[in-house]
Amino acid sequence: MGYKVRKWLLAIPLALVIFVRAASGPEGEAIEKASAERVQTAAGRAGFVVTDEYGISATRVHLPWDVALKHLCKAIASSAGLTLKQPEHATAFRLQSLDGKQSLVCAIRSVGDHVVAIELQNNPKSREMGCPFREEITKEFPGYNIQ
Repeated sequence: MGYKVRKWLLAIPLALVIFVRAASGPEGEAIEKASAERVQTAAGRAGFVVTDEYGISATRVHLPWDVALKHLCKAIASSAGLTLKQPEHATAFRLQSLDGKQSLVCAIRSVGDHVVAIELQNNPKSREMGCPFREEITKEFPGYNIQ
């Protein structure tokens, strides 16, 4: 058996194992229904208050590359009938500083009941103010790449 054939015989099962691993299991560790409480806690510690909570299109919250890759594998597996497609949704939380001078939006994207991405969308007038809340939300969602 030639070297190229042996290489392909090893590469195909390895790629299949990687694909199955990526297509199975949740995309995020945190449970979506507890996310509102976590945002409230982080806001309070950072000197902010949540003034509004509303649904947004899931595509408005960008996925980190590793989650996007897993998301793509799950979509392919779902279209092939290997897994069930989970509903996607996103929630945005409008935050205001206690002194009323700063505001931002914290958007959380979920697939099924798992949080997959968190994105901070700053008001253009207060770009620098995302830091205190970013630090606190990172503590509430450890292991997430807050964008």
